[in-house]
Amino acid sequence: MNQAGGAVTWNSHADIRASHAVTDDDSRPAGRGFTLVELLVVIAIIAVLIGLLLPAVQSAREAARRSSCTNNMKQIGLGLHLYNDANGKLPPGNFYTYGYGGQVNAFPDGTPFPTSPPNRHRGNMQVFILPFIEQNSFFSQINFAPTAAHVFAQSIGGQQLRQNVISTFQCPSDAGGVIPDSAEFASTTRGNAVCNYFGNAGNQVGTPGSPATPCPNSWFTTFRPFTGNGGFSNPNGGTIPNPAGLFARDGNNWQCRLKNITDGLSNTIMVGEARAGCSQWAEVGWARTDNLNGLSSLYVPLNYDSCVGGADAAAAFANAQELGRDGCATKHTFNSAWGFKSRHPGTVNFIMADGAVLTVSENADQFTLARMGCRADGRPNGSL
Repeated sequence: MNQAGGAVTWNSHADIRASHAVTDDDSRPAGRGFTLVELLVVIAIIAVLIGLLLPAVQSAREAARRSSCTNNMKQIGLGLHLYNDANGKLPPGNFYTYGYGGQVNAFPDGTPFPTSPPNRHRGNMQVFILPFIEQNSFFSQINFAPTAAHVFAQSIGGQQLRQNVISTFQCPSDAGGVIPDSAEFASTTRGNAVCNYFGNAGNQVGTPGSPATPCPNSWFTTFRPFTGNGGFSNPNGGTIPNPAGLFARDGNNWQCRLKNITDGLSNTIMVGEARAGCSQWAEVGWARTDNLNGLSSLYVPLNYDSCVGGADAAAAFANAQELGRDGCATKHTFNSAWGFKSRHPGTVNFIMADGAVLTVSENADQFTLARMGCRADGRPNGSL
């Protein structure tokens, strides 16, 4: 660089490079990482944020599952009404070739039920609404002839009907799928496709429970229906069922017509949620016609914990005793396991007889709920 007459000029590119050179001294700070304390603080902050975010994520997921569940129930409610439109009555709770012999032993005209061929299971409410919930592919393959095999055991789609999963019958908040091959489930129920939506049979007269799983509660007497319970005499012989609810275990002799719901369709519960892991009756799946399969009652408190299982009643009772509980805690006890239950925190969903879906708190007044389970007790209710 030259300086002449006050002017500054650059002589060469070397001068330019030299002017930008940085001396190699200790003026630049040395690089450093996080200390252990700083790292732990960052991890703690991240953990707190995750802890705050996780419940919100879980709540959002449950809200989505509950929405899907209510959509299933709306479809089932619509299917029940379409069945009624086509047949003039709701589908049977359970149906047999000749009827439920333990309750009715004659046709309405007094003719005794024949004893041969065997009294085959012919399906239940869930089976008969299949064509009305877009599942006619299953229904069209079922053989309902008196001498055909039990409906639930017939081969449909390469496996027994009872093993076929129907997504409309499964609440996404529950485990879904089929009953696993596990010691907490009876061997006869393993492999059955889960069903989470059961018909309302009302508040049936029951017993305090199985002798193998003693349960001291008295719900079955406290919340019995006020009218419309049991059966009435048939002048031609036998007894016709007269359930408090909308579905009877003997659908051969009684199917509900909408005119039988004198308390009002919007005041009467038609279908509610069930949990397979908390009731042996729920574990036989959606396709089986059984004593009380596919049906539940409003006399048991909502979401009552009857979820202690076992391969049989004795094993379940032993498991309950180890937990310091009595037989009411087992899914083998009629007196507690036959109630409506769900995995939705603190609530259970119901389909009303008009097809609307109602979400009910598990803390709802039990007497009001029991009355809503009766179709004709003369005491119509408002909302819970």
